[in-house]
Amino acid sequence: IAAALAMAALDEWGCSTIKVVHPSDFQRHFNPHEKQFFWIDDAFGATQYEQSLALEWNRTFPHLNAAIKNGAKVIFTSRNYIYKAAKKDLKDSSLPVAKESQVVIDVEDLSLTERRQMLYNHLKHGNQPTSFKRSIKYFLPSIADNKKFSPEVARRVSNSLFTKKLRLESNSIKEFVEKPLVFLKEVIETIGDSHRAALSLIFMRGGSLESPVKMTPEEERSINLLSSNTPKITSSYNALEESLVLKECSDGNVYWKFKHPTIRDALASIISEDQELLDIYLSGAKPEELFTEITCGVDSIRGVSLIVPKSHFDKILSILEAYLERYKNCAFLLEFNLNPFLSNRCNFDFLKIFIDKFSYYPDLLTNFSSLEYDSKVNLLMKLSGFSLLDESTRKKAAEQIQKLVVEEAVPGFPNNFTELILRMDEHSAIVEKIKTRLLPNLTDIITETANSFDKDEDANDHFYDLIKAIGSYRDLLGINEDCDESSPEYLFKTYIDNALVLIDETVDELNQEPEIDEEREWLDSNSDSTEEPERSIFDDVDI
Repeated sequence: IAAALAMAALDEWGCSTIKVVHPSDFQRHFNPHEKQFFWIDDAFGATQYEQSLALEWNRTFPHLNAAIKNGAKVIFTSRNYIYKAAKKDLKDSSLPVAKESQVVIDVEDLSLTERRQMLYNHLKHGNQPTSFKRSIKYFLPSIADNKKFSPEVARRVSNSLFTKKLRLESNSIKEFVEKPLVFLKEVIETIGDSHRAALSLIFMRGGSLESPVKMTPEEERSINLLSSNTPKITSSYNALEESLVLKECSDGNVYWKFKHPTIRDALASIISEDQELLDIYLSGAKPEELFTEITCGVDSIRGVSLIVPKSHFDKILSILEAYLERYKNCAFLLEFNLNPFLSNRCNFDFLKIFIDKFSYYPDLLTNFSSLEYDSKVNLLMKLSGFSLLDESTRKKAAEQIQKLVVEEAVPGFPNNFTELILRMDEHSAIVEKIKTRLLPNLTDIITETANSFDKDEDANDHFYDLIKAIGSYRDLLGINEDCDESSPEYLFKTYIDNALVLIDETVDELNQEPEIDEEREWLDSNSDSTEEPERSIFDDVDI
């Protein structure tokens, strides 16, 4: 669907189409002097939510807003369950158009006619022999009618690689549709060592392997243990193309990728069930790929590829030790890679031995810059909830909370994080300083915020966090809108009201350019109603 929209943009508006894989790709390719269409596929993860992507998009949204104001067309695609998980970490204020321009497309919610047409088209143009089409024709209506039917099921029925062990009887076909992972595992287990090694190498690279293939020494050792080598793997990719893998061009480079995310899921299941394969995988995989492919004892993440058992925690710690030694001075990589991994993908047992081994690490988390959208905050919450945060680190975090709230008026106070970190007396002290220091100085904060405004931003978005913080003080201080001058809260109400008026005036001054009209609708959400055909669409599928 996203590809079709990309073609529409090219035909209708003459835009150059750019597929964006990572937030940095957008900033690299954006050109205000060209008409551009940006297609951001699987924006927050392919089969599972990757928090690091959401955090990086938060930083990129202001630039994306500027691109939209300059006429760029942008489409984000994401599986619904991944987007729901990402929403808690996304600053919607930075990309307000996202709230108004969402379309949910349920590819499983197709009419019976659409399902049958899809299945027919795949079979008609697939590589199945006529004998197979003739034998399975009787079962095709039941396949299309199955509630678990999806476009991917139709594709696999039409490819002989996936049906080698399929018995053409009702129960077997029902399982083929409803339990695709079982059949995929059987396919991978029987395709030969070199083909399996080729898939494993893509898995080790996080689902994207640059071509021509160049392996690290560690990867070569792992592949040799799988009874393969570079020449065999290169040949395997050509043999598996369009069945299990596909070739994709991006930024002038060519990459091998899985044809469908469930192929990676099946491979992960095979690896997790075989201790020898797990050891090989952990020996060859890069830390950056581990952060998004595995969990350490956590089984509640939908779409996770590989759950590493406690018996292999030492191996993961060794990998993290090398990673920390290499990137100890690179806060960006720790913030967007390691912190989300520790806070979302590691259970108590792993975090306990991690903190025991790297006792200095919690102190690195106390220089957070937000009370909400910050990977350091998420990890501090996780450690505090597990009682793995020592008092010295807690105090440093409490001091940083006070600095952000009182001196910078960041939003989010109080919230679950501050409730976990602050003692009652520390919380009360911050509330008192909001009254005596912050509110009287709101004019200065508004001026500083205006001075940091970038002409490519929208002024409303730029002031969103400050408006949100000021608005929260009404509830925090128990201010009643009807309070009179004799009320102790009246002075605080005056500070807040005057600040909001000043912000409105400042925003009007900064937003001098006329707003761009709303983007036109790109697809009609009303599907055509169809009636059941009088004859079966599959009558000539074997001709």
